[in-house]
Amino acid sequence: MSIRAHRVIEIVTGDIDFNLWNDEEVVNLLGDNLFSSLNMDGCGLVELIEPVIEEALDKATQERTKEILEKMLRDAQANGGYITYYCY
Repeated sequence: MSIRAHRVIEIVTGDIDFNLWNDEEVVNLLGDNLFSSLNMDGCGLVELIEPVIEEALDKATQERTKEILEKMLRDAQANGGYITYYCY
């Protein structure tokens, strides 16, 4: 089965949930799940699923990280089990 490439017409973003440069623990906990979809400049679309977020939340030690991951998990649960980020 072939996979078709569709041109993106519009990307609508919400509030900033975290920063790839400043929220080091979040980035470290999400690891390859985060960076596998980003280009060499750290930009692109990333989809994170509930189990990945839950695992990161279980390992989080910083309060800010826990808050970020808890919000991320709530948003993923409300969106069918995943959340999409556009990092730029």
